[in-house]
Amino acid sequence: MLLILFFTAFGLGLTQLFTLRFEAGDIYPPYSSLRSDPLGSRAFYEGLQELESLSLQRNFGPLSKIRSEGDFTLFYLGAYPYEPNFRQKDALRVFERLAAHGGRLVFSFFPAKERKTEKKDKGTVKAAPLFPLSRYWGISPVYSESAYGKSGKIASIANESLKEKLPDTIPWRTSLWFDFDGTSGPWKTLYTCEGRPVVIEKPFGRGQIILSADSYFLSNEALRMERRPKLLAWLVGKNTHVIFDESHMGIQKTQGIADLARKYRLHGLFWGTLLLAGLFVWKNSVRFMPPHEADDPEDATAPDSEKDSTRGLVSLLRRNIPQKEILKTCVAEWEKTLASEKKFPEDVLAEIRAAANDADPVSGYQRICRILSERKNPPRPPFTKGGREDNS
Repeated sequence: MLLILFFTAFGLGLTQLFTLRFEAGDIYPPYSSLRSDPLGSRAFYEGLQELESLSLQRNFGPLSKIRSEGDFTLFYLGAYPYEPNFRQKDALRVFERLAAHGGRLVFSFFPAKERKTEKKDKGTVKAAPLFPLSRYWGISPVYSESAYGKSGKIASIANESLKEKLPDTIPWRTSLWFDFDGTSGPWKTLYTCEGRPVVIEKPFGRGQIILSADSYFLSNEALRMERRPKLLAWLVGKNTHVIFDESHMGIQKTQGIADLARKYRLHGLFWGTLLLAGLFVWKNSVRFMPPHEADDPEDATAPDSEKDSTRGLVSLLRRNIPQKEILKTCVAEWEKTLASEKKFPEDVLAEIRAAANDADPVSGYQRICRILSERKNPPRPPFTKGGREDNS
């Protein structure tokens, strides 16, 4: 009993620990919409979820599987400019296809230094060319070493015509900015920090692609301390369907048995099968009737006693022979044993067969017993002492 209580308490404690970890979300990468601590973006996700006019979704699969028809806004938060999706031409074409069909793609980068550098010039570090991001889109990420990690920076709006739609300033926590070349195309600068473009936009078909060098203003901490609701509403745009991508953070959902069971609502079948399995084990491990106390102590230890054999035979007969046929079956087997001996005449056997066909097996058995008893002990006529029949 103590062991059961110990394991029960241990299981409850472990479950509570995992529940707290999942509620806090600190097991997820920074800027994940599943994370509720200051580094996550769950507050932004749940805030949009409260709006009845919007439908929200988290994407855990490849971006190529997202439906391209209809208008939607895709948030791709906490990305690294050197991750595979920004180094492969095919991936960028997927982004453009989504935007061309009406999608509004918002990319915000993680505030970190680039691992590889190409050149240094007066305190700035230019990232190594990221084909095809630098050649296909005509922009390159640039890091200012002197400003990295510097707190209290502000990004200011670059276009006066957008002041009615966007806030004048937003908090900034990264040294990343975007460098344009001559083939960059119609990229429009929305915000600058220290005179450098940090938030840019470009139209693609019916949609748009927005790049932000920082993700801080979308975090839970910023929404609590330095929120900018006008900017967040502008990023969502007029689209009614919003998608937060989690797959690029390594959070992917694989289709397994548990997922299929939840999808087709097989919870009842699972618990019912588990209950039946438990009852089967209980039935075969627990005896509901007390063990039979043998009259003879030697019989109690004998594994093959006569009583056990009789009970086994009775059980076998009950399972395989109907009640109405049991007497006829017994008579037929009895006749087989007498086939060679011919102890009984045919008229007696016919009378026994007729008794075996009685609708009531008990009364038929009693008739057979009387017939056999009369056969063994026939009635004798009374005689006098002199050997003559007494007629008195």
